Amino acid sequence: MVEHTPLPWRRQTEGEGYAPGIVRTDDVPCIADCGWYLPGDNDAMEIVDANTDFIVRACNSHDELVNQLEALWGWCLNNHADELFAGANFMRAAVETVLAKAKGDNHAA
Repeated sequence: MVEHTPLPWRRQTEGEGYAPGIVRTDDVPCIADCGWYLPGDNDAMEIVDANTDFIVRACNSHDELVNQLEALWGWCLNNHADELFAGANFMRAAVETVLAKAKGDNHAA
């Protein structure tokens, strides 16, 4: 499997040929383009800015969130599984599905 562009990702700044919706790294000038807007188009500006910021935050925190959730989940299963899941198997299935999706399993329910 091919690896994604190394982290951290960030927004492009004005000194880099500014386009407001560009997600990049220091070495890769465009990972994602979340759109553009004309000066004064505040509605479009807010959407482009929100999408750009969301991609940067989500991607930069993804691996750490998955690792921490796996560690917590492992601890729960090893120490309190009977108590945690008594009558709540839906929770176990939900956590396992979320982890599978976060790790790239596109077939997770």
